[in-house]
Amino acid sequence: MVNVPHVLARFHAAHPGVEIQLRQGGSRHLIEQVKTGRLDIALVAKPLRPAEDVLIRPLASEPLVLACGLAHPLANRPEVSLSDLIDEPFVDFQPDWGSRDLVDSVVGDRRIAFEVNDVHSLLDLVTFGLGVALVPQSFSVKTDKAQFVGLAEEVPAWETVAVTAETPSAAATALLDAVAAARSGSY
Repeated sequence: MVNVPHVLARFHAAHPGVEIQLRQGGSRHLIEQVKTGRLDIALVAKPLRPAEDVLIRPLASEPLVLACGLAHPLANRPEVSLSDLIDEPFVDFQPDWGSRDLVDSVVGDRRIAFEVNDVHSLLDLVTFGLGVALVPQSFSVKTDKAQFVGLAEEVPAWETVAVTAETPSAAATALLDAVAAARSGSY
């Protein structure tokens, strides 16, 4: 996992002349902004369908896990099966998010009770028992008020990628180098 604020702070200190702007949004929206030149780089969940006219570089991969409230009946299991989730209400990201595409491909038809656009709202709703979610394992460090349970089935991993124009700008290349350095522990 990439600590984006840390990388941006270090990058800004090393390149004070480069203007940095941060935008959050769904993967599809951010990839479109890269295509049109409004963004130099997007860090997003890997799209299930290939994106044209951009370069996609893998950054990280991690397993999906179930997030549920501490009092949820599935919370104390060593692992859960996808069939255990059939009648569960879900908390998920909005439909234009790449992470939503991944979970849709894993679970299929399900009842989505709450759609959010940020991790903290998703986890807050889960901790209050309003639904369950499939999230990357690294989300487990964000709260101790939810239980994170492994899946019994082998499912596709949550992959984070960097998306740039086919010929990235010098600033995007430098930022990609900073992200790579941070992942290796040398930044």
